[in-house]
Amino acid sequence: MAMDVESVADELYGLRPSEFTALRERRAAEARTAGDRALADRVKALRRPTAAAWASNLLVRARPDDARSLVALGEALRRAHRDLDGARLRELGRQQHVLVAALAREAQRLTAEAGERIRDSARGQVEATLHAALADPEAAGEWLAGRLSRALDAPVGFAALGDGGGSAARHLSVVRTAPGSGGAEEGDRPEGGGATVRPGRGRSRPTRARESGRKRSGRAPPSVGGRRSGARACGSRRNAARRPPPRGGRPRHGRTRSVTPPTRWRAPSSGPTRRTCGWRS
Repeated sequence: MAMDVESVADELYGLRPSEFTALRERRAAEARTAGDRALADRVKALRRPTAAAWASNLLVRARPDDARSLVALGEALRRAHRDLDGARLRELGRQQHVLVAALAREAQRLTAEAGERIRDSARGQVEATLHAALADPEAAGEWLAGRLSRALDAPVGFAALGDGGGSAARHLSVVRTAPGSGGAEEGDRPEGGGATVRPGRGRSRPTRARESGRKRSGRAPPSVGGRRSGARACGSRRNAARRPPPRGGRPRHGRTRSVTPPTRWRAPSSGPTRRTCGWRS
């Protein structure tokens, strides 16, 4: 009997993945012994199937009628999609979900009967292969051949045709924005009964307490430049206090310098709270 790559592929991809490599090497050696090195190289190039690909091949080989029904359903779905027939799309979409789930379960059961039950993750890849066969005639032809080496990827969006037509509607939520952040004006209420954005929302409790204290005392809030210059001055004094004395006990440039540790300033009990160099009284 003459051996060609098509017959070898049919034989190999009907086997379990654990049996694939040994038989492939044997068929390649037979082709090389027969003097057909080109056939041997083509047989050697056949890839071992993944668990999901093997389950998909097993399904189409064991259930060819169900496989053809799935491909026919994909053609009907594409036709309804082109015709913009919403009612037909919803009905076919429901059939799609039922059939895909049933075939994926059947593929998992067939693998268990063959001695290598696939995991749930591989079953999800089988479902993706079925969705690809539904959406793309070329992918359907590859699947029906029963020689997949890896699972097919489902096209984005096509598998959602059977969501009843309502999946396109998304609920919008009101996003609360702080005053001055470019969102809604204070006190405005969005259409549709959304929540009102009130003044002061979005600020922390300590920030609101400091602002209330400034209003009662009549003090203006410090400017950004003032806060920065004060922070730099405090940082310089802290660094000077922490700097170690020069080596050998001799001061630099012949001058003596005494390092006085910073003292913690305490405000009078009756006066307002003050902050100095990182300490709060």
